[in-house]
Amino acid sequence: MKSAIAWLCVSIFCVGLVAPASARNQGLSFLKDPDQPINIEAKAARSGVIPGGIKTIFEDNVKVTDGDLTLTCERMELIFNDRNPRSGAREGSRKSSVGSPDISNIRSITATGNVKMVDKEIIATAGKALYDHLKRTITLTGGPPRFWQGPDMVIADMIVIYLDENRAELKSGADTKIKLIIPGKKEKEK
Repeated sequence: MKSAIAWLCVSIFCVGLVAPASARNQGLSFLKDPDQPINIEAKAARSGVIPGGIKTIFEDNVKVTDGDLTLTCERMELIFNDRNPRSGAREGSRKSSVGSPDISNIRSITATGNVKMVDKEIIATAGKALYDHLKRTITLTGGPPRFWQGPDMVIADMIVIYLDENRAELKSGADTKIKLIIPGKKEKEK
């Protein structure tokens, strides 16, 4: 009975974490609008062509802003598809879009080292965050990952956030358990 209540609380909490902005007037959003720029700052960067795309690595005090979301980390790797919808170049063709990657070309983003995402009252921390553009997911691992909405917090070995599906999955390790902290009334009043 106790585990059923805990699972119900975790389920309600996770749905609340990723509910669409229209439903809650808040929510974790990332690369939703390809017409809007993302801003990336870092102390070092390098880029090169890889099979089927372009890899760009930012290092040392990386900061990304995308609308209300801010992501900070020590290292970030972006993989762009080698297809630029604006130029008509196809993946694998000799005509590459190396000089003009944009948001619509992003395949994945991997942030590592003291990863922190903040979007209004939502905060997530982890050792690693992987954004998969095709699946529209953010997978948090290492640290262990922690996710706050206001004073409520969840800790798990892995947190997978489905950005467009209003859900999240929490996974524990062989020797660990998922932990949900819902503060009492006195703590919320502070």
